[in-house]
Amino acid sequence: MKFGLLAALLLVAACGDSDRLPAAPDDPGTESKRIPVSTSSADARAAYEQAVKLMDSLHFNESRKLLDEALSKDPDFAMAHLLKARSAMSAEEFFSSLDNAERAADRVSLGEQLVIRSFRAATNGDAEKQLAILRKLVALYPADETAHMRLGNHHVIEQQFEQAVEHFGRAIELNGQYAPAYNMLGYAHRGLDDFNSAQEAFKRYIELVPDEPNPYDSYAELLMEAGDYEASIANYRKSLDIDPSFYPSLAGISINEALRGRPERAVAVAGQMLERARNLHERHWATNRLVGAHLHNDDHEAALKAIDELAEEGNRADDGLVVADAEELAADILLLQGDAEAAMRLYESALDRRLASDLHPPVKGEARRQFLYRATLAALQSGWSMRAAEFVARYRSEASSGGNARERQRIHELEGYAALVQDDYEKAIDRLILANPLSPVVHYFTAVAYQASGDLQAAREHAHIAAYRNTLAPSLPYFRKQALAMIEIIDRELAEPE
Repeated sequence: MKFGLLAALLLVAACGDSDRLPAAPDDPGTESKRIPVSTSSADARAAYEQAVKLMDSLHFNESRKLLDEALSKDPDFAMAHLLKARSAMSAEEFFSSLDNAERAADRVSLGEQLVIRSFRAATNGDAEKQLAILRKLVALYPADETAHMRLGNHHVIEQQFEQAVEHFGRAIELNGQYAPAYNMLGYAHRGLDDFNSAQEAFKRYIELVPDEPNPYDSYAELLMEAGDYEASIANYRKSLDIDPSFYPSLAGISINEALRGRPERAVAVAGQMLERARNLHERHWATNRLVGAHLHNDDHEAALKAIDELAEEGNRADDGLVVADAEELAADILLLQGDAEAAMRLYESALDRRLASDLHPPVKGEARRQFLYRATLAALQSGWSMRAAEFVARYRSEASSGGNARERQRIHELEGYAALVQDDYEKAIDRLILANPLSPVVHYFTAVAYQASGDLQAAREHAHIAAYRNTLAPSLPYFRKQALAMIEIIDRELAEPE
């Protein structure tokens, strides 16, 4: 059995102890109050408020300029430092800005301290602590739509979509003109497979900010998920008509082209996205999408060439983390090709780069867990059963104690793959259905297990999800071809007379 690996990792991690923020100035937090924004400069506040609006519309570059302006007026502006962390272009900038926000926290309100602490907890992967902090924030400021928005966002990340709908709905009740809440409400409904409600939310988002690109981009994602590729592309083009540099919409068009059977066009559009990238951060992201397009086109060599170019640029910029990401992405493809030993060498090299960097200890801890996850897949593919068992045991130990909820889902995923290799299909199914429900790879191997156990209807259901849903997942192209072939085989078998 050969396993392809999920490509692309989220940036997480941090340092310090978020419980050790100093006591806040008096801030009773009555129901009529909003979360304060503490600054000594009216000009800094004005720049910050404009930056928030730009950030809500995903204008990160413009937002950063305004945040720099705000911080030049008030270097101790905690919330400006925090917002700058959210829009950071590198890990170094991210951690520096977050550290600055925490250092300024002794001069701000309790509400601001809670926001900063929740961000640190999320960065550390401590979802339980973040949830407790955000619940306290909402309890102190129940009439502030942004408090509900933050809690709703947490629930989306944790795939708790019903709770997310509740808090986004509350934010809208408090402020019916709060456009970001409609955007996230749409995503929460989509997570519940309630496409009608999602469509209503996204259309209201468009009505509120018709001159911004992101509302059309969000609606286009829903249409792509629903399989309406022509309409999806049309909405992505509306986004680009407003802002030709809004490159996520080019990514969406590329994926649409692949899903409707035009992989060469998908590659061409992804190439345009890379050409329009304005900095290493954007080229890094665009390269990941170009690699996905090449994989949809079944062109592994072109994908590896694009990765090599990214690695070279990372080396020129002395950015070891970009090089590490490139090595892991190349290793994923090598693993897909069946060269587990070469993949392992690259996984080990990437881990060494991360451990040798100036990343904070929690980040390095996650890097070790990510390595163990990947190493398990390589070991399973190569038949190294003892090494695979060792890696799984180590991963289970570390993820159970120091990982986040998504990492703990991967315990089930790895145990499911191990059972599948041993032809224990019942156990494989039991474990994989507890793994990440948004992963096309998980759904594909769940389909494999169901097919082997003789449950063709369940196998087809999961194969269909692997091929047509979670369309923005970087891992979508890894086993899509196999999932489509499985659907054809199952449909023929189901059509045969008994």
